[in-house]
Amino acid sequence: MKKNKLYSYFWIVSLIFITLSLFWRTIEDAFIDINIHDTYFIIHISHFYVLLTIIYAILGLFYLICSFKNIVLNNFTTKIHSAVSFCILPVYAIGNYTLNKKSNANFPLFDDYVSLNWFLFTIVFIFVITQILFIVNVIYVGFRQLFLKK
Repeated sequence: MKKNKLYSYFWIVSLIFITLSLFWRTIEDAFIDINIHDTYFIIHISHFYVLLTIIYAILGLFYLICSFKNIVLNNFTTKIHSAVSFCILPVYAIGNYTLNKKSNANFPLFDDYVSLNWFLFTIVFIFVITQILFIVNVIYVGFRQLFLKK
């Protein structure tokens, strides 16, 4: 049985994201709104999925290059990176659904989105830290193979 490579999983998720982007493109009121103090950032969900498609395709490309160049990344950090990268969106979807369901206020002009914003910030922070961990892993292994090559 042929062993699947990690880059193929990233590209499959990337294809799923581009498909979701095409689906959400037709829905006009599908937005992610981020409130930071007195500034609102409004992003259409289809643009968000295009961004995720690009990120996951580039990550798949990095893993493909490492596979072709026989660069062996640290197994522990690779497992952490791939697990968090694949699980972060379902966790976001479940948490967003739960917090949106709970945040309906009695007064329609005031919805308490503090917990939703903190949840979104935590999810994005974990995702960014994991991507930085991947970059550190690639740089560390690259320097190790470049300078300790015998």
